[in-house]
Parts: sequence; C-alpha cells; structure tokens
Amino acid sequence: MFPFNWPAEELSARDFMLLELQFCRTMFYFLPCESVQFVTGEELSGKDADQNLDKLEYSETCKAGVRLVRKERQPVVNEGGTVLFLPIWQNETVIAVAVLLGGSSVKYGRYSAEWLYERSRLVSRELRKIKQWAFDPESGLLAGRQLRENIETLLYLESRTPGRDGDDLEGGKGKEDSQGGWSVFLLEIFPKASNSGQSSGDIARAAACLNSFLGDLLPLNHFGSGLFGMLWNSESSEKFRSLGYALLRKLKRQNFSRVHIGIAAVTLPEAEEREYDFSEIADGVMTEAWASLKVARGRGPFALCSASGELASKIFRKPVPQTVRSLQKLWRSKKRFSVVFVQKDGARERDADFSKRLCTLVGEQGVVFPENSIEAYIYLADLDGQESLVWLDSLRGRITELGDSTYSMGVASFPCARFSKADTLINARKALAHTAFYGQGTATVFDGVTLNISGDVYYNEGDLTSAIKEYKLGIKLDPDNINLMNSLAVIYAQVNRYHLAIPLFEKVLMLDPKDFMALFNLGFAYLQRKDLVNALHYFEKSLAVDDTYFDLLLQLGQIYCSLEKYQKAVDILTKAENTVPVSPASVEGKSWQTKGDGDTGKDIGQGLVYTYLGQAYEGIAEKKEAMAYFQRAIGYNPKDAESLSRLGSLYLEEKQGNDIALSLCRQAVNVEEANSLFWLRLARAHVAVKNMPEAVKSLQQCLIFDRRNTEALLMLAGLYKKMGHKHKAVLAYKRVLRLDKKNKRALSALK
Repeated sequence: MFPFNWPAEELSARDFMLLELQFCRTMFYFLPCESVQFVTGEELSGKDADQNLDKLEYSETCKAGVRLVRKERQPVVNEGGTVLFLPIWQNETVIAVAVLLGGSSVKYGRYSAEWLYERSRLVSRELRKIKQWAFDPESGLLAGRQLRENIETLLYLESRTPGRDGDDLEGGKGKEDSQGGWSVFLLEIFPKASNSGQSSGDIARAAACLNSFLGDLLPLNHFGSGLFGMLWNSESSEKFRSLGYALLRKLKRQNFSRVHIGIAAVTLPEAEEREYDFSEIADGVMTEAWASLKVARGRGPFALCSASGELASKIFRKPVPQTVRSLQKLWRSKKRFSVVFVQKDGARERDADFSKRLCTLVGEQGVVFPENSIEAYIYLADLDGQESLVWLDSLRGRITELGDSTYSMGVASFPCARFSKADTLINARKALAHTAFYGQGTATVFDGVTLNISGDVYYNEGDLTSAIKEYKLGIKLDPDNINLMNSLAVIYAQVNRYHLAIPLFEKVLMLDPKDFMALFNLGFAYLQRKDLVNALHYFEKSLAVDDTYFDLLLQLGQIYCSLEKYQKAVDILTKAENTVPVSPASVEGKSWQTKGDGDTGKDIGQGLVYTYLGQAYEGIAEKKEAMAYFQRAIGYNPKDAESLSRLGSLYLEEKQGNDIALSLCRQAVNVEEANSLFWLRLARAHVAVKNMPEAVKSLQQCLIFDRRNTEALLMLAGLYKKMGHKHKAVLAYKRVLRLDKKNKRALSALK
C-alpha cells in the first residue's frame, strides 16, 4: 500500500487544540483583536449542549454569546461592542465559535452584520487550508514547518501582550499568563531501512509510539527523516530535562536503537525598543535546538542536550590563573593541606568589601584568594579535612559575632585517593555544591557523596562521559555506596553496556537485597538482552518491594502477555490502570531510569496499558472486554497498529461487522507495514468480504516478512484451490511440508 496519506479538509474539535496558535494568528490577520479563544465540541451541538457549556469555566457573557451564535447562526457582538463571537463553519454546520476580545480601542459594533458574516466564512475556509498545510503525509503528525510557525506565533504573542488578562473570558485568568517558559524539543529517531517503504514504516512506527506516550499532551511535529519536534511550557529547565529523559527511557523500552534530543528555549531577546524580526528569532531558536541535537549525538545512543545547559561549567569552572599560580607556590613542598571554597550567601549583588572582610575573619592561619566579589579560596596548610572543619567552626563563630551575612563552604584536602594537588581546587567547588543540600552557612568535606552529586549535575546536562567519570571516582572513594553504583549502572544500561551494568546492580543487591531501583533496572537489563526468565524474576522481586510503580506494572504486564500468562497480566495491568504514576520516595531526584514521569502532569506511556489489557483479556477469551480496551487504546492513539489489527480480528470473530474489521486491519498495515501478523489478519478480513484477489495479495505480503509462516501458506493454498489455481495450491502445500513434514492439513490436501 502507498505509505503516505493526507488528512481530509474537514475541521474537527481536536484541530482547534493542535493548531490553536496558528488559528489564533489567522484571526489576528482577519480581524482586529487583543485575544482569541475557541469554543468547540459538545458545547455547540447535541441535546446536552447547554449543560456542557455550563460546565466550562467561562464568564456569563461568553456563554450567552456562544448560545446566541448557536441559535442565530450569525456573528454576535456584546452590548459594549468589545467582544465578538464569530461562527466557524464546516459546510453549513457551526463547528466552533471564535471569541475575540477587542479591548478598549476596538468596537465591533461599527462593522455591518454582512461584513462580519463574510469574515466568518473567509476565516473558516482559511482554517481548513491551514489544516491541510499543517500535516505531514508520512507520519500523520503535524508538519515541521507548523512547529516553526508556532514558535514565531509565540514570540509574536509575547511581544504584543506581555501583561494582558482575560477577565471577560475566564473570570480573571488570561490565557497568555502561561506563555513564559516555552522550549522546543527536537527528537531524532533515525530509521534503519534499506528502502523508502521500510523507512516510511519505521517513521510511522516511531510517530505512533510517540503519539501513544504523549497523546494530546504535547502535539508532535515531523520534519522528515525521523526528526520530530514539539513545544512544551514549564517553569524550570529541570522539568524539560525530566521529560526528555522519560522519553528516552520509554523509547529505549520499545526497542528503538538510537534516540537523541536537543532542547532550546523560546525567548525574545532583550531590546530597548520592542521591534523584533520574529522570523529571524524563530530561526535562531531552531538553530540552537539543532546544535544541541548534534551535541547529543556524540553523547551515546540515548542522550540529550539543552542549549541552556551550562550549570556544570558555571559550578565547576576553573579558578583564575593567578590564583592557581599563587597556590602552587604555597603547596609545592607540602605533603598535606586543605582548600576551602567560600561563597557569600544571599543576594548576588556586588560586594566591594567581601575579600577584605574575609581576610580579617580568617586571620593568619589561612590565606585568602578572592575569585570575585562573593567567592574566594582559603588555603589551610598542614590541615586535613576534619581538622579544617574544626577550624571552620571557629570561623563561623567570628562571622556570627560580627553580624555579617552567612558563608557556605566546601572543603577538599590533599592527599585524597589519586587526585592531584591541582584537582583539590575543583574538588572544593564540588564540595560547595554538596553543601547546598544542608542549607546556607554550612560546610561540607569532599567525599564519595560529593561525586555522586557532581555526577548528577553532568548527567542532567546530558554529558554522560563526565557523569561516568564522576561516579567511578566516587566509587573509588566509597566502594560500598549504593547510590553511586546505581547511578553508574543506570548510565551503562542507557548506553547499552549491559555487561558492565548487570554486575553493578548485582553488587547493590548484595548490599541491600530490597533496593527497588536496582531490582527494577536489573530486570530491564535482562529484558534488553532477551533473557525473559531473569527479567521476570527481578521484576517480580521489585513488585514485592513496591507494587505502585507504574513503569514496573506496565513492563511486568507486557512480559506476562508475551509469556501467555494472561490472567496474571490482567491482574497486574488493572492495577497499573488504577495507579497514579509516581517514583518511589527512595529514588527521589535520581537520574534517567529512576526519574518519574509525573512532571508532565500525566504519565507518558499510559495509553500502552489499554493495548496490553486488550491483549490480556483476549488471551483469557473475554473478547468484549478486549474490544473495549483496544478501542480505548485507539482513542488514546489512533495509530496504535497493534490495537487496530487485533480489534479488526475480534470484529471478524464476533461478527460485529466485516467492513469495519477490514478498515481496522488495513489501517494497521498502513502504520506498520513490516508486521507479518497484521497482513495475515488483513487477509482474513478480505476473505470475510469475499475479496479473494486482495486476500492473496495480503498473504503474499505476509510471507515477504515471514517466509516460514505455515498458517499463511495453508490459507494461501486454500485460496488458490478455491480460485481454480490448482498448480499454485500444490506448490504452496509442498512449501508447507518443507517447513513441517508432518503437517496434517497439507498432507490431506495433497492426497
């Protein structure tokens, strides 16, 4: 089948969500306004339209205007002339109502009813054209150019309405309040294919997988060649990275071989005059995201990079050269010393007297080397880490007496493992990052935990090489530190070095047999190596420790389905369906596979539960329940090929409609062409509607992808016999016997 498809021109309620930014900007072009909001769906039609409208948090003015448009089928202006309710048409049906807020400078009452009606029809036609333009025929997702246009629209809206509120529409909460903190994600899932058909199939599978994870939470775009993009709004860069790592984890578990993510912020540059070239700025955002993606490619098979990810370089930056030269002279002949990195707590304003005050407080025992107006190194000769802490206690006492602001301090000593004297300076900075966990005015000595924290900083920025180095150094300092071993093993698993990850997880379990994440990650490591016995063993042991972890329940249910333990699958997946996905408290703040997905407000991948529940109920012969769950899975992700194919097969078995079954099975092969079982089910659907030639073609496709499928060969032979092609039937039966010499059906047919 031709692998590309184009969406119908008709608009749907879902389009007003997926294409909201483009639709809003189009309204700005056709009519003067400050803000636009669309009312769609069940609030406009059906016997319960009024009740559905009342449930929404709109002002009474808004509800009254929408009701009047629905009744009169004409544009409506409120009494003050500041709000316009414009019908959006699908042929002769009002599919949506655009609510335009004009503000103090716009009076819609001065426009004639005829002119507003003409605008209504013109806008409706334009929105339909935007929908056709916006979708990518290969993946079925929104096209990449539409993401680029959305970035430009976001910048445009930010520049013109920085403080706008929407009291007339939503009772005081403006829609634009949430537009700060947007970032663009570029995801590269490169298809491994030998021809364009296989490439399109791989891209469609990747698109369906991403759609299944995200649903309508984050509308996806496809640029081509397996490069996907999306926009997300969050208050912190940490949540952007959390979402990125959750996607990497989910896609790895769906057997994609390489996935890379680049992230860039969507922000307007600082300018005295608010005159912007939005197209140029949007191009700059895309360039930043692309540059981040290129960096991510060099960080391993599953890696990300954020354009704003500069935390490690700021926290662990090298001291100024003059400080290094001065300290080298002091420690050259010393066999033991400590370095304290001091930072003034509180506001980051310049403090011209900081270094003088610190020198006065330190006295003669230490030597102060200022780095800037709020940071400095203190050199302590002949003191180790614990002795330095005692000395720092007395320093804090002097600080308190003077009533000065507090200082946080990180301490590193020499000798320490295999670290050089020069390493002591960076180690002191890392110790200060460790100190931040204990609050202002505290001091911490560099140790294995410090390296776990610094490793997490590098990991969160996607620098896996540096993270591995930090964790390995930490284990040398603290060989029995479970957190360090878990962190290092997780990265090894991420870069497919399971021969290194598995022994580390096993060592963790020797020290703590009930460590949840070691049990869970060890199970997943064995699963990736196709060792279902060990994978199941460790997943079940994890379940005994914590039976509320969504990812575990989903993974365990999937394995039970593959092992045909369907009743167990039903039990565990029903629990997953009803479980709020949160990470165990014991792994709060860990990286990659220990990160929860709840940061997005909705667990990505939850739609897969419905697919596996459908399979499980089908396995225990409760076919009505199975059909219901497959329908839910398709509702969550219309391109869930597995659910489409299985649901079509069940429609045939239950005699619920052969034409529907044929349509569902055909959709499945359109999404995932290389699955032989999908073609076999499509062949059965063609037989059911008595289309034997198409059934033969489907079986031939099935055998291209699975040449040893005896069921398909037997069915093909039977069809050839019915169609009068006796010679072809004989050849097909003989082919079955070459695969299975004792096949009774083939032997009987040949006799």
